[in-house]
Amino acid sequence: MRADIAGSGDVNWVITASGEAMRRCVIVLLWWSAALCSVPVLAQQPSPQPHEAVQRAAEDVIGIVKAYRASPDGKAGEVRDQIDAALGTVVDFRRIALNVMGPFDLVATESQRDEFVGIFRRAIINLYFQHLLALDAGNIQVAAVQSARRGKRAMVKLRVANLDRQHIELSFVMVQAADTNWVVHNLIYEGVNLGRTFQRQFEQAMLRFNDDVGKVIQSWESITRPERKPTGKDQQALLQPF
Repeated sequence: MRADIAGSGDVNWVITASGEAMRRCVIVLLWWSAALCSVPVLAQQPSPQPHEAVQRAAEDVIGIVKAYRASPDGKAGEVRDQIDAALGTVVDFRRIALNVMGPFDLVATESQRDEFVGIFRRAIINLYFQHLLALDAGNIQVAAVQSARRGKRAMVKLRVANLDRQHIELSFVMVQAADTNWVVHNLIYEGVNLGRTFQRQFEQAMLRFNDDVGKVIQSWESITRPERKPTGKDQQALLQPF
């Protein structure tokens, strides 16, 4: 490095580099360029469409129930856990449960809300499990999927049937979340809006238990227990505690 002194008294600093230093600099720059070019550009995978998310979850659950029916040593508790995991990817259980609580969500404590979300989730899993067992799960399959979408909301209709033409019909009200994935915010089961039905049951239970939200939560599973009386292995499965 040297200093050139101009006539005006200013000092202009000029940096000079030896040939060896310049060669090293070029090598480093080339190495970094090659490294950057070798990094793969990961294409963002598109989120599943509403009907794709529902069909995938339904087929996963059907596979789980079929495996349970085919195995003499199948444990209902483990099957429920597997169904929970499959549905948990597409169903926003917390959002649905808090909607069921309605205005009573505001008088519940955070721990009570968390407790109800868990209880409500188990009740939905058990309902789904029960009806799939009733269809003779060895033969059931997704028979049809229809979808209607408007903006960030969609309705997906699903029919699950067996070879004897017995079937259950479900409609999933879905919303596109901030991460662009589609999640279920309500379920219409055999024509019955479960969100509204459960919300009315919660309101009635609050009247019965004198606005004691804790008692309503603790009694929820007995309040919503299905009336069907299965037999054999189905009965053992449905009566086993979670």
